[in-house]
Amino acid sequence: MAEVPKKDEDEEDEEEEDMFDDNALRGLRFFWNNINGVPHDDDDDSDEEQMEHWETRANENQEDPSIPTTDLIAQKLKEKGVTFEQLIKIICQTDHEEYEQDEQAERLGNELFGSIRIIVSNYNPKQAV
Repeated sequence: MAEVPKKDEDEEDEEEEDMFDDNALRGLRFFWNNINGVPHDDDDDSDEEQMEHWETRANENQEDPSIPTTDLIAQKLKEKGVTFEQLIKIICQTDHEEYEQDEQAERLGNELFGSIRIIVSNYNPKQAV
């Protein structure tokens, strides 16, 4: 019997990172399409349905009702006017060394983090009902 070669940790980390990047980009495409009324690609729709299923289960099974769901945080960020372009700048600055020197993206990232922190800190479980 031949042994199946094991993946080294770097390959596994790369696969997880690629999967995260794909999910993040798909989510950003959906956000952008929803804002602009653009229909979604069929592949994205089926992937999104699967993601929504798991997010719904995660939100339903959220152990700590004293913190907001990610759906609520996303809704509040949309209301604050966070744009798709801003999210892309933040992701590029955070995950791609070619953009590390983008001070505007770094500021945007800090502002977004601050906004999320305020939403979480000021969350009242009654507002989600």
